[in-house]
Amino acid sequence: MPINFVTLMRVMQFVRLINTRTGIVLLYTATQIPFNVFLIHSFVSKIPEEIDEAATIDGASPLGLFLRVVLPLLKPVLVTVMVLTFLNTWNEFVMPLYFLGSSTKWPMTLAVYNFFGMYFKDWNLVCADIVLTSAPVILVYLLGQKYIVAGMTAGAIKG
Repeated sequence: MPINFVTLMRVMQFVRLINTRTGIVLLYTATQIPFNVFLIHSFVSKIPEEIDEAATIDGASPLGLFLRVVLPLLKPVLVTVMVLTFLNTWNEFVMPLYFLGSSTKWPMTLAVYNFFGMYFKDWNLVCADIVLTSAPVILVYLLGQKYIVAGMTAGAIKG
């Protein structure tokens, strides 16, 4: 869903969160929560209720039921949510550019702008920055790859 940047800029100025790291973290959180809620809800709805009932009959408390039964079942979707949230936030370009006025507060993905000037371009630094910027994304994806596939396909087969 598109973001109304003019209204959001006014709200951020009113609450004095413009040009702050706290403000950009709150913006990222607010934009990522809806997708994550839908993803987790669709995963949880596929878990059979009989598992909860069996644990309750065996004497599990509500907290014990959640920690020992439900949370291990949620591992694939939680890792999927973490990886997708990281990738979406890492690749975000517009929000830090608009809401963080100082280039000292920009994330690594926008740091490439520091190597371009009006009369010069340091291509060796640009290429080094691009390699350093893409390395965490590749690492996170490789570490979470099997959980992403399990989390995304968990509700695909009806049965």
